[in-house]
Amino acid sequence: MQLDTFTNKFSLAGLMRTVGALLVVAAMCAHLLEGWHAWNDLSRYFAMLGGTVILALAGAIMGYVYKDAKSARAFLGLGLISVVANMTTLGGLIHSLVNGEPVAGSLLLLGVMGASLFLVLLPVAWFAFKVLARPHATTMLGVFAAVSALLLLPFRESLAVGLVIAAAAVLPALYLRRRFGDVALKTLEGRVAVLGLFAPALVMLGRLLWLYQADEFLTLILSSIAFFASRYVVHLLPEKSVWQTVNGVVSVSLALVIGVAGTLLADGYVAEVALLPIFSATVGGLIWSMGLQHPAARERFAYVGAYWAVSFTVANLLLHFGDGGVACVLVGLLVALGGYRQQIRGIVAAGAVTVTLGMLPATIDLAGLIDFTNWLTLALMGVSVIIAGSVYDRLRRRSAEEG
Repeated sequence: MQLDTFTNKFSLAGLMRTVGALLVVAAMCAHLLEGWHAWNDLSRYFAMLGGTVILALAGAIMGYVYKDAKSARAFLGLGLISVVANMTTLGGLIHSLVNGEPVAGSLLLLGVMGASLFLVLLPVAWFAFKVLARPHATTMLGVFAAVSALLLLPFRESLAVGLVIAAAAVLPALYLRRRFGDVALKTLEGRVAVLGLFAPALVMLGRLLWLYQADEFLTLILSSIAFFASRYVVHLLPEKSVWQTVNGVVSVSLALVIGVAGTLLADGYVAEVALLPIFSATVGGLIWSMGLQHPAARERFAYVGAYWAVSFTVANLLLHFGDGGVACVLVGLLVALGGYRQQIRGIVAAGAVTVTLGMLPATIDLAGLIDFTNWLTLALMGVSVIIAGSVYDRLRRRSAEEG
């Protein structure tokens, strides 16, 4: 029985389909990257267009004639990737035209390529989604078309590229968020269709890493996308498995990268005294948010994130005792509010202590300006202590009643 199960999961036919699909994807990548800047060689676009049609036809034949759903799924998934490859090539031509690079008969060819987009590529994508995820074919085609259209934008600057990649990743994620429990998307065909929605973002990312050097902003964008993707994937992994642990380690590592990139990006815009609190609050907040996907360990993640933020902020206060108070108060307030919202008293206490420590430099400076021998000062201090005691007693009774 165990041997039969192993054979079913790891059959020779399945291995051959996987290897064949990887070879086709490798061929597409080589086709795109070979002579990337030679956009006058537009025969590549039409060769890829013909390949897209062949893949779609092969998927139809395998599905409707040979009744081989697995091979049909593979060909149609490759057809979606091929559509994205064609859009990438068309985007390259538009970029060449915008930047004034000479392309023979460019306007005519651009018109022909634009016509092929509506006459060939969109019908192929619609057919693929119709087979892979029939109940969502129309809406998935709309999302796929919108995200693929981002490949046509002629932007290559750091800020624009980062925002475009973020949009290409966020739009499908927002679409799928409302359909997370849909049965049609949990099948193998549905997962292939979902992967097709993210194909444009993956192509943009590959193009970026191949052709350009990522700066702090792009690093922040890409690591943020990777972090939230890892948080999305955690729902698909078996509970209490080694993959959950690996995913957690990867997520924490990405949180550190996001913190470093965000801090480097903020350098030059904020005072040096605020850099370490920005790093600590960012990383701590991301670690805290990881508990949202782990209800059983939510309090544990909250403690780790809160104490991470608090410890570095307090260390920054010791390094910059006079100027670090404001950042300490702000981080402490955020931690205390987060703990209050999740009703975790230890975190509320940590935030309150951090706020108190942050107010210490200003309190010392203020104390030097106050005349404690004056009767009015003593009276105000006495009234303040009475009011503070009343507030504390009220909060204590409310906490006891709720508990």
